[in-house]
Amino acid sequence: MAFFVLVVHGAKADDAKTAITVMIEEQARIDRYVELDFARQDLLFHQTSTILALYGDYNSYTKSDGTQANGSDMTRFRNRVTEYVPAAIVDFRRKSQRDKSISEDEASKVEAAEALMEEMLLAAGEIIELCDANKPYEASLVYRDKTMPLNTKLLGLLYTLRSTSVGRFKKAALKAKYQ
Repeated sequence: MAFFVLVVHGAKADDAKTAITVMIEEQARIDRYVELDFARQDLLFHQTSTILALYGDYNSYTKSDGTQANGSDMTRFRNRVTEYVPAAIVDFRRKSQRDKSISEDEASKVEAAEALMEEMLLAAGEIIELCDANKPYEASLVYRDKTMPLNTKLLGLLYTLRSTSVGRFKKAALKAKYQ
């Protein structure tokens, strides 16, 4: 068994280190965007399942007094709105503020994504209030008219941010490979 070690000296070593540093930074950004996207998807899923349960068509049952019981859906949805998604937004904000090598254009897109996620959270709060008042139709209107347009904008921003970082990651990987 033979082991070969390639020793890189001088400018090539510095270029390789720079490329690897860029790859690490871009991977951290990609992870951050994916985490926020997962929180977005989770919020949408729980909004949908809660509204459907309120209609009585999904994961619910009729109690002896004739009302629909969807407490577990509502509990999970409320946990997402009060705990999980706000924590994901705070984590996203904290990691974004520590990222000193991000361009101004990307920083503005990151701030816009964070603001859209917070608006989605406010719309989710409205949906909770409507679900608590047993108004599934009004809740579905808020979902359709507020949540979904915000979701579309956020999804576009996250896609742009992620694809930009993936492109820079691939470019740096090729640079490191051919040093």
